[in-house]
Amino acid sequence: MENENDIVKSVEEPSSVKPPMVNASNVASKSVRFTNFILDVILALIIYYGVRYILYSMGLGPLFEPKDNPLLQFLILLYWPLVLFLYYFIFEALYQRTPAKFFTKTIVVYRDGTKPSLSSICARSLLRLVPFEQFTFFGKDSTGLHDSGSKTHVIYKF
Repeated sequence: MENENDIVKSVEEPSSVKPPMVNASNVASKSVRFTNFILDVILALIIYYGVRYILYSMGLGPLFEPKDNPLLQFLILLYWPLVLFLYYFIFEALYQRTPAKFFTKTIVVYRDGTKPSLSSICARSLLRLVPFEQFTFFGKDSTGLHDSGSKTHVIYKF
């Protein structure tokens, strides 16, 4: 027969490690944000041309040279934005960081320091496709359209 004292009740202890709150001391600088942009575009271009190379080597090169097919011409125009969207969405959804953010030791968070939802990451990735959006973080603070539109921040990960 079990005694009430024999049953060990597991009580969840609150985590002693809380996510970092966004504040002036840990928000990524404009130069770091620009470095992230340049490195990520270079890596996305490598993926873009790598996939094209693979398709050409498989004999599917004519897909990228449509002459009389307006639908295929339109789809080719969407190839770069699709690569860019998937690059940002996949990395930030899985790791809260792109490869460039790993390099600069930065991470994407909500204001309270928690991990953004998939819908916020999706919005962030879509907003990056707005023409000249990458220059919006050169304003008074280092918050870009893709940050404000998704209510996220890029901070240093200590």
